[in-house]
Amino acid sequence: MMNISRLNAAVTSLVLLIVMTMLALLSVNGPRGGLEIGGLVLFADSQVIGDFAAAVSSMGLSDRFVVWFFAAVAAFDMAAAGTLVFASLFWLMGGEEEREEAGRLAEGASLLCLLSAATILLPGIAAGIIGGYAFVHLFAVVGLRYLSRMFEQVVAFEAEFTEDTARMRAEAAASAGFPTAELIDLAERRPRA
Repeated sequence: MMNISRLNAAVTSLVLLIVMTMLALLSVNGPRGGLEIGGLVLFADSQVIGDFAAAVSSMGLSDRFVVWFFAAVAAFDMAAAGTLVFASLFWLMGGEEEREEAGRLAEGASLLCLLSAATILLPGIAAGIIGGYAFVHLFAVVGLRYLSRMFEQVVAFEAEFTEDTARMRAEAAASAGFPTAELIDLAERRPRA
């Protein structure tokens, strides 16, 4: 059964996955005029992308460079989203070792998002415009770092709770005078299939 802290981490993971996916779609489709889905045009005339692309182009860089620039940012965003998918799967469906690995994967996703933010900041500072495009990425970095810390804290809390419960049961059995206190302690530590 999932307790509230695990549920909170799962919901935070889902929200950040949606944010990272939307950032990747924005980076890919924003400079091309948007993404058309069922008659709707998403990210059309995005001011976040448009101002940034215009500022980078005004530096004298070619249109081809601008396209490759947004492709690099989108690649880092997609890699961060993919890493976050695996972190979420490990968190929700894995055992104790996989949940520990989920924290490290979430931290890796934050580093990938930080790379995309750095890719944006370098030409942005040179062009004299940082704007919302970089700040949205930095917000995602902070969210992913928070998620990795949340994963680690929940795993540490659950391990401490399990250890305390096993110790209390063994102590209760020993204080009751049962000769099988060691067997109860061993049974609690036995790996479950």
